[in-house]
Amino acid sequence: MGWIIFADILLIIIVALCLSVSVSVRIDEDIRIKVKYAGVTIFSVSPEDEAKKKAKAKKKRKKEKQSESNSKSDTETLGGQDKAADSTENADNPDNSAADEKSAKAGKSDKAKSKSKGSLSDNWEMIKTLIESASKPVKRLISHIRVADLFIDIIASGEDAAQAALNYGKINWFVHSAIAFLYQTVRLYVKKINIGVDFTSGNTEYFISCKIRMRLSTAIGCALWFLVRTAKLTLKKTQSDITGGNGTAAAKVAPKTAKKGI
Repeated sequence: MGWIIFADILLIIIVALCLSVSVSVRIDEDIRIKVKYAGVTIFSVSPEDEAKKKAKAKKKRKKEKQSESNSKSDTETLGGQDKAADSTENADNPDNSAADEKSAKAGKSDKAKSKSKGSLSDNWEMIKTLIESASKPVKRLISHIRVADLFIDIIASGEDAAQAALNYGKINWFVHSAIAFLYQTVRLYVKKINIGVDFTSGNTEYFISCKIRMRLSTAIGCALWFLVRTAKLTLKKTQSDITGGNGTAAAKVAPKTAKKGI
């Protein structure tokens, strides 16, 4: 019985990893994005969602204003008493407070300078290791992205016929350059590309849609590969730093022993 339950769980995990995360994109006057996994919408961006978020934000602001107005009356009374007590204490010892402030500022400035120097060098080394370790996993991840059902419909226009013709040429160049780049980097499947020109309307109209898919297993595999590479590179650098420190120490000791022998 236990083996059957284990086999069922393993089968569910394998099926879940083989499923793809799909992102449907539609761009016209508005931008609509839907992220789905196993047919369930995980995330979406649309004008309707933005309107709902704005309504929720307005309600929260109203509640916060009401709570702030109720708490102000209480804090004002307590704040007056605290200010009076602080003013009496500062009046008793003004010289000691000024000296303490100066010494604290000097100590903080020295510590900040030393920390900034160390943090910059450490951050730069960390950035280099991350870039080196992420190069191959990111390339593999991008190469496994599938862009399907790419549909582009653009009608170029302008203030006059000359401007419309120039816009038509620029849009053609940009679209075909982007498609050539995508063919080299991802798995691209084009449904239709239509670029036209309208010399009378004065407004450029466009509609772009596509579906981007990627298997969850490839994303997890690339993430694990990235972590393994970062661990290896950090270990190599720490070992090189240790060996380099030992080598410099030995080089300093060698001349002293030579002088003693003489």
